[in-house]
Amino acid sequence: MSIIIGADIAPSASNKNLFVNGDIASLVGNDLINVLRDSDLKFVVNKKRKWFC
Repeated sequence: MSIIIGADIAPSASNKNLFVNGDIASLVGNDLINVLRDSDLKFVVNKKRKWFC
């Protein structure tokens, strides 16, 4: 089983439009997208410490 835990992904002034447009490839890159797609379970924590799956 593959589990990925990420942290502190949040929009800033310089990347806000990438978040709004859902441009994941530009935010994290294709290599990380493939790792996330291949994992069985993913968690991401934003700066306010809220969990998303």
